[in-house]
Amino acid sequence: FKDHTPESLLRVVSRTLNSLADRLKEKRIGLEVTEHACKWIVGHTQSEGMGARPINRKIEDTIETRIADAILTGEVRGGTRVKVDASADGKG
Repeated sequence: FKDHTPESLLRVVSRTLNSLADRLKEKRIGLEVTEHACKWIVGHTQSEGMGARPINRKIEDTIETRIADAILTGEVRGGTRVKVDASADGKG
């Protein structure tokens, strides 16, 4: 696997999150992800030799699953906008 620069990994994060946002749009749910959150994802997925694959897993584990759970519980529904940010302590 090709090692990527942080900038190229940010582009992968952006594309992956845009795809998620498009899927959520179908349910009339907006998605906003801060630059801080995107950089957190890159910082927690950079593995030498792994390329960009860990990004998809991290987004799925930290964002998609939480949004899906919130949809199932009714906490998030059509007409809602979800904002994703990283905590100040860097834990997510």
